[in-house]
Amino acid sequence: MGVSMNKAMSSAFFLLFGSFSLQAVEGAYNVSGFDPNTNTSYTGTVTITKGENEIYDAEWNLSLDPPKYLGKGLKSDNQISFLYQTDGKPFGADTTGLQVYKIKGDTLEGNFIVYGESLVGNETLTKK
Repeated sequence: MGVSMNKAMSSAFFLLFGSFSLQAVEGAYNVSGFDPNTNTSYTGTVTITKGENEIYDAEWNLSLDPPKYLGKGLKSDNQISFLYQTDGKPFGADTTGLQVYKIKGDTLEGNFIVYGESLVGNETLTKK
């Protein structure tokens, strides 16, 4: 096999199996979820932006009370995870938790936990 054939095969392998890590998650999303702690389904929007040092910011505006949550996250391969909190409250003072999404094209699907609770919720984000 020639050098150009190896490069072509490497490029094809990367496109097929390495594309998840290249997916941009920044943008605006519609969200739907279920919180088993309150037995509540909800909808809303989420905006994800990329900041310094590969740290992502997320802002959820949901049909819940309180409606607004802020998060800081990290992306690794086909997953992005956020620590989140109720807007305007320091961590630990109100609702805080962990959200983990799998990146599936323009959709993010995952589970979350609320600090101090023992149930797992789920959320789906669809890029607008």
